[in-house]
Amino acid sequence: MRLLLHKVAFLLAFFGFSLVFLWTWTVDNHTQVVLRDRPIVDNHAEHCVVHVSGLHHSGTGLVHQLLHEALGKTQSSVMRGERVPENEGQHFQHVYPAFRDRNRSSCAGMGGESDGIGNVYYCPAMLEAIDGTTKFKLWKEWATHWDLTKKYLLQKTPTLDIFYLEKMKMNPTFHVMVMRHPFAWHWPKRNHEPRMVLGGWLDGWAHILRKLGEGHVRSFAILQYEDMIRHPERSSLLLASLIESDCGSAEQLAYKARKTLELRGAHVNQQFTWPARMASTYKACMQDRQCASMMHVAEPLLHDLGYDLHQWEAFNKMYTGPEILYSHREGIPPKVVQKFSKISYKLKEMGW
Repeated sequence: MRLLLHKVAFLLAFFGFSLVFLWTWTVDNHTQVVLRDRPIVDNHAEHCVVHVSGLHHSGTGLVHQLLHEALGKTQSSVMRGERVPENEGQHFQHVYPAFRDRNRSSCAGMGGESDGIGNVYYCPAMLEAIDGTTKFKLWKEWATHWDLTKKYLLQKTPTLDIFYLEKMKMNPTFHVMVMRHPFAWHWPKRNHEPRMVLGGWLDGWAHILRKLGEGHVRSFAILQYEDMIRHPERSSLLLASLIESDCGSAEQLAYKARKTLELRGAHVNQQFTWPARMASTYKACMQDRQCASMMHVAEPLLHDLGYDLHQWEAFNKMYTGPEILYSHREGIPPKVVQKFSKISYKLKEMGW
């Protein structure tokens, strides 16, 4: 009798352990599936991804911060991670090369169309590497660094990868580009020759404006850093309003009420404190025959944008109104595209 009871107790214990193990295994595996899939299926179509782009030290960090405030921290999320410089999106993924891993030859497109002096910023070769899985991989890697309970997901990287990111989008997307005086930015960890600074700026923006003019991006806005620091509140609120109105699906855009903005402060024509690097770049460019020649060619175009290559302390915008220079609503003026195209041709003619 005792032997029989021992056998029954053993069998009950065995089955009890098996049931607990099976339940634990099921829950653990279900949890793993949910956690693994959540960034992909968590209503990503309802989000708006906002990319902030520009050349290095052109003000992308400032615009990123102001936009986060203007959209509201309860409605927008910036990327978070450990030991990542300025929480830039390029460092939270392994799908495309970060800026530090690019060079002019590796970024040239197969047709050689975009092998200009600034092509590491818009890297045409990246467009040729997109396949059926890259979109999914990029979203999966980035999604873990956002708070997906927020509608607006902000990503900032100092490059001009606008057309790559537009093709890679899995969500409604808005591109914010920051422009700054040609002598105010610089190549990080690269030879800071004056022709690289001026030529890289002209080539990069010539490429971007031409492609935007051709309609390759649905929703975008170009801001000038100099406008942002004059009127940070007004500029960021106007930009946030544009994003709130125009970043969504066709159904969402069919009707959306405009947000009324309280604009405060009068226009002040203030002077800016520029780093000593601008003065040294200007002087070096004037002493370089090719760079000085390109300054002469580009001067009328830059003057229309408010930039003076000789008296670069002041920003003299030729028009008044909203601080958004260009957007998808009005498009890029054809004359601007033509002028930049001529500059781009001149750069290649000079062998830059």
